[in-house]
Amino acid sequence: MRDEIERAEVLDGCLERINLGENPERVLEEHPDLADEIRPLLALARDLGSLPDPEPSVESLTATFTRLVLAETPQAPVRKRRAFSMRLWARAAAVLLVVLA
Repeated sequence: MRDEIERAEVLDGCLERINLGENPERVLEEHPDLADEIRPLLALARDLGSLPDPEPSVESLTATFTRLVLAETPQAPVRKRRAFSMRLWARAAAVLLVVLA
């Protein structure tokens, strides 16, 4: 685990220095024990950095925005409907009392 953390820190440092304009091979000379592992990762970072930024379509932006808005909108709790309301029971009882009286 410590080795992985050390490699990641060295890689971060190398990337930062290269992004500031230093020569990648000169940076790697300072870490000869990790140079063979880090060299392909630096090349990959360079290649990924040269890719164009994605340009999402209007449709995908609209769909994403809609999903976000719907996810943030609090939904009203669904009230469980009773088969007979209390008002209906009261009417039925009143009619029954009138009929039986």
